Amino acid sequence: MRGKASTLASLGQMLVYELGDYEQGLDYLQQSLSILQHLQSCEADTVRQIIFSIQNLNI
Repeated sequence: MRGKASTLASLGQMLVYELGDYEQGLDYLQQSLSILQHLQSCEADTVRQIIFSIQNLNI
């Protein structure tokens, strides 16, 4: 599950920062966050911060 969360987070960031697809990118990041929270991983905080920074890009 941790690998899936990592892959989703990477894809989400790529979609947002490389392709400008904010909607799909944020969806993947949210899925990653959900998995990491379920696993009670400290990596959830990092993904949460990424989501927060994307949401505050004023797009």
